[in-house]
Amino acid sequence: MGGVKTARILRLHPKFNAIPIILGLPTNRDEARKVIAESNEVGVSNFLLKPFTLAALKKKLDDVLGEDAPVEKPTFLEIRDELRNLSNLPVMP
Repeated sequence: MGGVKTARILRLHPKFNAIPIILGLPTNRDEARKVIAESNEVGVSNFLLKPFTLAALKKKLDDVLGEDAPVEKPTFLEIRDELRNLSNLPVMP
C-alpha cells in the first residue's frame, strides 16, 4: 500500500485523522507532482524528496509537530490493529 492510500485510510478514521503525515516524494518531477496532487486531495501537505537524510527527516518532523503535537498518541500496536481492521491487506508483524 502506498503512502497516499495509507494517508487516505488514516484521514477517513476519526481516531487517526489528526495524525500528521509526511510523504516521501519520488525524484521524478512528473511522479512527484502526481503524488502531491493526490496527497492534497486527502489533506496531506508535508513532503520530503527521496532520498532524504536523517537530518532532513528530523527537521521536517520538528517543523510538522512543533507545539501542536497531539498529547495522546496511539501506540504502534493500536495503529497496526486499526489498519488491519480497515483494510483487507495483511499487516506485517
